[in-house]
Amino acid sequence: MSKKAFRTVVGTAILGGCAIGAVIAAPSASAAQSTQPFTCDGQQLVIRTNDNHSSDMGGWAAAKIVSGGSGTLIPTSFSGSAYDITAGQPLFGFSSAKGAGNANNNQPTVTCTQTMTGTLADLLQPGDQLPPGTSLTDLVTTTFTATAVHQP
Repeated sequence: MSKKAFRTVVGTAILGGCAIGAVIAAPSASAAQSTQPFTCDGQQLVIRTNDNHSSDMGGWAAAKIVSGGSGTLIPTSFSGSAYDITAGQPLFGFSSAKGAGNANNNQPTVTCTQTMTGTLADLLQPGDQLPPGTSLTDLVTTTFTATAVHQP
């Protein structure tokens, strides 16, 4: 994964719990879009997402499956974390549930995950301070998990 892509995906998580919803956000006709690989209940999928992370709804829009399957994913929860492997310490974690966990609760969901590894330098934005006990060359693993209703 490129340094820019790693920063974009991970930087979204740093902004706050609901902001990670933009990782699985619907594209609009005027918005820049990108694709993201996810594993959903063991199936490798690529979804198309909107690069704009400022949704009025906190990023709870649907995502289009573009490879490995078909349909739409409607997110119901997000969680994620970053762990500094070299320093042996967590960097951040978050979770957010749509509708305080009551949204789409009568529909079956799939669990989608995305894991990336890079250096801490890949994760930080220019001007960011290093977390205590870390260095720019530390290996960092990020994990994102989303539950979603799959609409064929």
